[in-house]
Amino acid sequence: MRLFIAVKVEPAIASEIARWLAKVNIPGKKVSPENFHLTLCFLGERPESEVLQLNKILLKTLSDFNSFSLSFKGIGVFPHLKEPRVLYLKIHKGQKDLCLVQEKVAKALPFYKADKSYAPHLTLSRLKENVNQNLAEFISQNEDLEFGEFTVKEVTLFSSDLRAFGPVYKALVNCSLVD
Repeated sequence: MRLFIAVKVEPAIASEIARWLAKVNIPGKKVSPENFHLTLCFLGERPESEVLQLNKILLKTLSDFNSFSLSFKGIGVFPHLKEPRVLYLKIHKGQKDLCLVQEKVAKALPFYKADKSYAPHLTLSRLKENVNQNLAEFISQNEDLEFGEFTVKEVTLFSSDLRAFGPVYKALVNCSLVD
């Protein structure tokens, strides 16, 4: 099964982002609001038998990690403006805490190997090869874009089932952070 560890975006914030997305004309395939998350570790294809072990690792690793506030401000693209593939919301408040959680989880997983350095973000759209919109101008116009703040209270292990209409995510394990 295809697995990843992530922080789910609070529903009220996800709704605000979805309302904004409905009003703007952004290119590419937009992410469904119910799928908004901040990936910590993409694990890829793993045997279903590992879910229990992953649950234990997450519980042990995050048993003393405090909940924290997180907010978004501004948008950006990966890998760069000349060849954008992903349009995303930038993390404003809570980036340091999110990176600490990611680092802790990544170190605790014996089989996890990151293929690039961690760059926390919320994906809004996956872009096609020929983006006709002036993204530099769009990014500049939205540099102060904000959607409120929420408290990150848990980390979740998800399965991802790829379908023709888009991925279907299922929460397998929720690991609460300390209040």
